[in-house]
Amino acid sequence: MTNLVDVLRAKRGEIVDVWLLRIRRENDPADLSSAELRDHLPSFFGDLVDALDHGGEPRRAESTLAASRHGEQRLHAGFDLDQVIREYDFLGQTILEVANAAGIAISIAQTRILLELLDAGRAEAVATYVRQRNEQAKREADEHVSFVAHELRNALNTVTLSLTGLKRTLLNPGGRLVDMLDRGVRTIRELVDQVLTAARFPHTPLRMERVAIRNVVDEVVQELGPKAEHKDIEMRVEIGGEVVVEADRRLLHSVAANLIGNAIKFTRPDGRIVVRAATDDGGVGVVFDFEDACGGLPEGATEELFQPYVQRGKDRSGLGLGLAIVKQAVEAHAGTVEVTNRPGDGCRFRVRLPVRQSSG
Repeated sequence: MTNLVDVLRAKRGEIVDVWLLRIRRENDPADLSSAELRDHLPSFFGDLVDALDHGGEPRRAESTLAASRHGEQRLHAGFDLDQVIREYDFLGQTILEVANAAGIAISIAQTRILLELLDAGRAEAVATYVRQRNEQAKREADEHVSFVAHELRNALNTVTLSLTGLKRTLLNPGGRLVDMLDRGVRTIRELVDQVLTAARFPHTPLRMERVAIRNVVDEVVQELGPKAEHKDIEMRVEIGGEVVVEADRRLLHSVAANLIGNAIKFTRPDGRIVVRAATDDGGVGVVFDFEDACGGLPEGATEELFQPYVQRGKDRSGLGLGLAIVKQAVEAHAGTVEVTNRPGDGCRFRVRLPVRQSSG
């Protein structure tokens, strides 16, 4: 054997065995079998030998794929992130030790290729491990939140039924106590609905259908009308019945409800809210505007408004999920949402949606 490629080809089994012993001794990989520990190591060796044999750049596409699968496998096998990183360090050390024992001098070019492939593999394995771990944690958190929210909704339904019964028997239908209870129940219901909607993203598939925007907006205005009336806010809807999009009706309703509810929340008493929608000039999309009279946005980046739990106004009631839900729902339809600040007057939220969803 005269070079590193010969060593890797002839002593692959020895290198793997030494590496496995080191992993078992220093990484403590529970009860994983040798086959599970080897995982995608043969693919890595193939890429390394090929790169060294031709004296060129490693085949990053293949080695990256192997490393990505390796990171995912290690997550499911219960490895922590430090263990994943150490595996690649151990592999490089083992290759150098076996080559040294065979009396092989490794050139600078070969060392560079070896280090590049190890670094690329380590980076991709770590990136996949972290991404998969975060997604898993988010799914578990969403499942927990959904469970709690559903339990809250069940309790809320009991309260609502009880309140309805009290109205018919003991309470004055027009009294202040009844109004306070009604508002409290509606607020809790809205919060629960927001939490459930936020938890569904991005796991719930869209149920697409042709939807008339005017119908959805009218439903929302009817639902939220009492809130606007309480503040003497004028609601104006300027949408023709011909404005139709292909969308998930539930999410489109959520977009309108959150934007109109947000507008009512921050618009000054005796102010006005205008909702407009029209097909754009090309006929391939619609522009959906929500204008309020909040007096303008406070100083700060408007993009922060669409982050979960961000609340920029003085009214901190709610969870700060509404605009985050709007952004997620709009983007799920391949659309965009933006806000324009009009200091001293209000702001305008503009939603753009394609009339038809792409088939591919």
